Amino acid sequence: MRLYGGNAPSRVENNVFTDVGFTDNVASVYNATSATVGGGAVFLDGAVLAFKATKDMTYSGNAAVINGVNDDRYGGFLMMNKNVDTNPPAENYAKAIFDTDRGATLTIGTAGRTGCDSIASVDGSSIVEKRGEGKLIVNSSMEHFKGSLIVGGGDMTANNKLGASSISIASGAALGVKVFGNAALSSSSLAFDNSGTFKLVAAEGLAAGSYGVSADSGFASGDKYINGTVKTFGGTFDAAANSFIVAEAKKITIDDPIQPKTNVEENGRVEISTSSVADAPAVVMNFSSNNEYAINSVTDVAADEKFVEAVSSLEEGALMAGAYDFNLETELAEGDSVSLSFYIGAGSFNLGSFKLFHQNGDGTWTLMENVEGVTYDGNYLSFEVTHFSSYGFALVPEPAAFAALAGLVILVFSAHRRRV
Repeated sequence: MRLYGGNAPSRVENNVFTDVGFTDNVASVYNATSATVGGGAVFLDGAVLAFKATKDMTYSGNAAVINGVNDDRYGGFLMMNKNVDTNPPAENYAKAIFDTDRGATLTIGTAGRTGCDSIASVDGSSIVEKRGEGKLIVNSSMEHFKGSLIVGGGDMTANNKLGASSISIASGAALGVKVFGNAALSSSSLAFDNSGTFKLVAAEGLAAGSYGVSADSGFASGDKYINGTVKTFGGTFDAAANSFIVAEAKKITIDDPIQPKTNVEENGRVEISTSSVADAPAVVMNFSSNNEYAINSVTDVAADEKFVEAVSSLEEGALMAGAYDFNLETELAEGDSVSLSFYIGAGSFNLGSFKLFHQNGDGTWTLMENVEGVTYDGNYLSFEVTHFSSYGFALVPEPAAFAALAGLVILVFSAHRRRV
């Protein structure tokens, strides 16, 4: 086991890292002839190591540089290999445990940043296990992790390809996978057992079409899902065809006085644009519903004084820049939900830096608690709602990041049911 960064050797106790950060570590190798090199932050060689988070933590900027090039195949954050010198042979495997306490989130990597923070293994003997009631968000690549993934507790989200040859989701646990195209689960021979919740979420900007979820043609077997739940956002899962089917996203422009009513089909998507965000939709709505809904309009209501007051009271330096009213014809039916994704822009913030609000009946705003599906992938902040209140968020940056974020636009979103 080789460790880099975060004063790692002096801060590991009984092979457990507790609230230890790994940032901008590099393992550089030239003339590499095998995969038994790499591991920008950690090379785990036939050992068991736990990463425990009791608070929000982010690992970012770690890279394996092979012959001068960042290479995800060699584990930008973590490289795993069995130790052929260990006896007895049954103990040769490498195992990484990510244990997050309730209310804590460990985030690895930044969306859209390739060549950094990947998790990889030499072969299929390695194990990654998610424990604890908190969240694990992996924005970096796990395409070259060939071993077993065990989601034993809490929530895990993979916002990049996942190459595990075996995936098991325990009862009460959840694994979410973002679909950017074909083979989000990239192993050609996948053992899959879902006794919990398996989520498929359409990526922002995903074109309409049918996408193979797994590279394994046998993934279509329906008995893999019988003990658990499959939940989709922004698309429909056809288990028999191994397909995630995505319709064209509906487009809405904020403050358009002549825009007609927008009808959203079952499991549909809506992309909402504003002139303040030129490169990406300001908001993406991914519906998880067999019903159809209608959105009458989306209006900028940034001058809401009570929201400004709520955000200003958080902490000096908190950023806030807008509010939006969603005028819907009907409220969400029981069992339906929507994943709301707000564009933040590139960053490697701890999830705890974001504060989510909802508006009460008297117009005041309060912090939300126990929010489902909260993730930040380095571009979008997402969370799930089961009814439309008025929603907002603010970012309280860490002091070192404040100067760089001076021009950041924080969006606030609200939704009201139209009274008829």
